[in-house]
Amino acid sequence: DSVAAEQWVMSAVNEKPNSPQLWYELGWLRYQAGKDEEAVTALARALAADPYFSNARYFLALSYERSGNLGAALAEFEKVLAVNPDRADLRETVERLRSSLPPHG
Repeated sequence: DSVAAEQWVMSAVNEKPNSPQLWYELGWLRYQAGKDEEAVTALARALAADPYFSNARYFLALSYERSGNLGAALAEFEKVLAVNPDRADLRETVERLRSSLPPHG
């Protein structure tokens, strides 16, 4: 049950609030449950603890995108692409998001 899993991870986070892995797990569970704003909060905490946590950054980008914050999603996807330049799917996602945003200026 996803609610029980989320509660278990939340209690673990309360015991180890500086654990990027636990914040990631919480964010991933919330993303899977469609709780995008809550996922963003948890995944941002994971990245605050470990800025190089690519999986957390990827799911943060997905959560931003699904919640409609396309500018933030693009920024995060660009960071993931920078460390995974061979991922064609990421390149396509970045291009799709760039083309959907109004030009700067």
